[in-house]
Amino acid sequence: MSEVTMKLEYSLLLLGPSHLGSGYGRGLIDRVVVRNASGSIYIPGSSIKGRVRATTEALAQGLGLKCCNPPHPENMCREDFCFSCNLFGSPRCGERLFFSDASLSQESQLAFDKQRAHRVPGQTQARTHVQLSRYRRVAQDGLLFTSENAIGDLRLTGTIMGRVPNGQKEIPLFLAGLLAVNFLGGANSRGMGNCRFEIERLLLDGHETDYQKILRQLAESDERGA
Repeated sequence: MSEVTMKLEYSLLLLGPSHLGSGYGRGLIDRVVVRNASGSIYIPGSSIKGRVRATTEALAQGLGLKCCNPPHPENMCREDFCFSCNLFGSPRCGERLFFSDASLSQESQLAFDKQRAHRVPGQTQARTHVQLSRYRRVAQDGLLFTSENAIGDLRLTGTIMGRVPNGQKEIPLFLAGLLAVNFLGGANSRGMGNCRFEIERLLLDGHETDYQKILRQLAESDERGA
C-alpha cells in the first residue's frame, strides 16, 4: 500500500474544567496540572495520541477492521500489523504519527499575560473532593484531596505529522476519530475534561486538502456498503 505524508494543524477547545494531571502535588494542592517552563498549561502529545487512537480504533472495529490491544507491547501485533498499528505505529513497526504538545493559542496566551501583569488569577482553579465508599455510600475517612484544574473556554493548538497508509479507510477514519474525541484528562466521572477538536489545516504530500470532502467520501462509501 502506498503512503502519504500528512500534516494536520488543529485547535482544541476545553469546554469546561479539565484535570490534566502531572502526577505530583504542590503545597496544599494534592494533584497539580502539567505546565511548561513559562508556567502555562499544556496537554502532552502522548495523552492526545492515546485518546485519538482509542477513539479511531472504536470506529474502525465498528466497520469490522482488525485492531490489536494497546498500549502493552505484549498485546500488540508482532507481524501482519493491524489497521491501528499501520496507522499509529507500534513498538515493533515504529512510530507513524507524531503528536506535538497542545499549547495555549496565541490569543489565550496574550489574554493570560495581561491578567498576570495585573495579578489576576487565570488558567487554573482548585477544587476539593472526597473519595466515596461505594459499599457504605459515604465519604471515606482521611481521603479529602484538592485538585488543580484548567478552567473552561481555553483554546489550545497543536500539530500532528507523519507518513500514513493511503488506503480508502485510514485517513478518513483518523480524521473522524480525532473529531469524535469529546473528553481528555482525568475525573471524567465528575464531569471534567469535556472538549472539542477543530481541524484548522490538512496537508497531504504538501498539498492543502479539504478534510470535510474526505469525511463525506467515507460516509458515502459506508452507505454504498450498507
